[in-house]
Amino acid sequence: NGSNGSFGIGGDTYMVYRSAGGGGGWYGGGGAHNGCAGGGGSSYTAPAFTGVTHTQGYRLGNGIVIITTGSGAQAPGAITGSDSLCVGAVENYSIASLPGAISYTWTVPGGTTINSGQGTTSINVTAGSVSGNISVTATYATCGTSAPSTLSLAIGPIPTVTANTTASAVCTGGSVTLTGGGATTYSWSGSVIDGVPFVPTATDTYTVTGTTVFGCLATTTITIPVNPLPVVALGADTTQCGGSITLDAGNAGSSYVWNDASTAQTLIATVSGTYFVQVTDASGCIGNDTIISTINALPTVTATPASSLVCADDDSIALSGNPLGGTWSGTGVFGAMFSPNAAGAGTHVVTYSYTDSSGCTNQDTAGITVDICLGNFAFVATNNINVYPNPAN
Repeated sequence: NGSNGSFGIGGDTYMVYRSAGGGGGWYGGGGAHNGCAGGGGSSYTAPAFTGVTHTQGYRLGNGIVIITTGSGAQAPGAITGSDSLCVGAVENYSIASLPGAISYTWTVPGGTTINSGQGTTSINVTAGSVSGNISVTATYATCGTSAPSTLSLAIGPIPTVTANTTASAVCTGGSVTLTGGGATTYSWSGSVIDGVPFVPTATDTYTVTGTTVFGCLATTTITIPVNPLPVVALGADTTQCGGSITLDAGNAGSSYVWNDASTAQTLIATVSGTYFVQVTDASGCIGNDTIISTINALPTVTATPASSLVCADDDSIALSGNPLGGTWSGTGVFGAMFSPNAAGAGTHVVTYSYTDSSGCTNQDTAGITVDICLGNFAFVATNNINVYPNPAN
């Protein structure tokens, strides 16, 4: 009946027998009895400790305790957050919390600003213009400061984006090509595709967004005026008899080219034909128009009365005109006859008018003098007129 061990003390032997008592330990071993050795003392681990190894078996001599510590303060884990930013971008970076750490110290590249969170597991920063490393260390009350955890941060510049055009202005119906510059990729407003021609329908302002390989972007705008085409109206196709037609292209101050290579604003057409004009205004916009002008020649008309000198009491004289089929007019004219008596004394103008198959009318005139025929007459001998008796009054 040996005595059991207690805290740090091995078990005793029964005093009659000579046998070893139980060894010491957190709890002492059992007492030896009847020639048998006492059980060995046990080890013990406080519940708060981890990573402890208990080795079974017995050990001769004094017991030992081996305590293995870590290499130092535990370093933070991986830093989460974007590894590339644009100048001026705002981003959050964080790490997992570490047991026993009392604070965290962050460092960022030069020019980058820590807005909040220094000393904690999460910071908010505004990117500067210099790439570098974001680092964080953990500080412990007993172990000091840990090795840093590091994230390489690339900072891209904000691009200077330009908007380029193949034409500073276009005319209605004209096309233009817009291209961006200063970045890597470009997107335009208004459904415009970079580098692809399109036809704007009205004056408009277009915005281009340029993006770099870092994802950094900037915008700029360009306005493309759309100028109207000059309105050229030579009028409807015309047909007329004789004369000329004055064609006016309008749009004063513009430049002109007619089909005969003349360059005035107006053109006088004297013959039938198709006339074309191209008008270029001050904006370089072009308008044009075409007209067909038909100018029919006037018929050649002659008026021929039977006599140009008649007596008032003469019978009516015939009026003849060429071409046939015309009409006569004037004082004393009845149809194709001239009545001296109806016309009365004096010189009268009679007119012969003729209209051809094209509807063109021309006329000719003749003068007929009506004399009252009173007094003496001188007769030409060839008329074979004799007066009897002779002499006579």
